[in-house]
Amino acid sequence: MATLNVRGMATDDVEPDYGVIHCAAVGRADTAAQALEGATALADNLRAAAQGFNEVRSIRLSRAAVHETYEWDESTHAQRSTGWQAVIGGSAEVEADGVSEVASELVAAGAEMSHVSWCINDDNAVYRRVRAGAVADARRAADDFASALGGMVGDLISLADPGLLGGGAPMPTARGEMVLAMTASASAKSVVSVDTELITVTAVVEASYSMA
Repeated sequence: MATLNVRGMATDDVEPDYGVIHCAAVGRADTAAQALEGATALADNLRAAAQGFNEVRSIRLSRAAVHETYEWDESTHAQRSTGWQAVIGGSAEVEADGVSEVASELVAAGAEMSHVSWCINDDNAVYRRVRAGAVADARRAADDFASALGGMVGDLISLADPGLLGGGAPMPTARGEMVLAMTASASAKSVVSVDTELITVTAVVEASYSMA
């Protein structure tokens, strides 16, 4: 009995559920201890600023680094110390519609920001849609193969998520880099304008059917 081995794939684009703001509290001083003290105080300010928003799921500033800074001295043709810098980095998870406002508040509180990552919830309905779509796509492929051979598709023998075989389960992927733009408002407060990105979710399945 002939066996039809097929693969099905489906994709869907969805708006993000939340964004992850990557930011840091930076302290600069003449000594390492002073720089770290300044960064720690600033990190506390950032946490306090974030707590004022219901859209903030969490904020974690836990990665600390302290190093001496240098600049080139033309008179001596050598590097000279300019002090110390301490960086406490981390991220804040924020509901998608609150990212710009929260990011603006964090910048106003002294945060240095790098980028925003967009994410979707684990229970987002898109996962069910793309899985069902991938199964339907696999069945269509089996129908096409069977028709080309002058037969019909029989029973389903197996259905596998390629993730179990190292290929990949439904995975969200953002369409490019997230944009962080800062503009000055009339009140001179920094405003962070963030462009959200659609997230493309893909599901792939492998199926085997008997040939009727």
